[in-house]
Amino acid sequence: MIFHDATLRQIAIDRPTTMDELGRVNGVGESKLAKYGEQILAELATLG
Repeated sequence: MIFHDATLRQIAIDRPTTMDELGRVNGVGESKLAKYGEQILAELATLG
């Protein structure tokens, strides 16, 4: 597991578009942001 369900729900609600915004989500620490941030933002971008 990379992120807890609560973190994933918050990402879905907030729909961050930048690494800074994603980093403000509770549960997204520096290491997870560095490792997975770009992938998460790219996936969110495909959702429109």
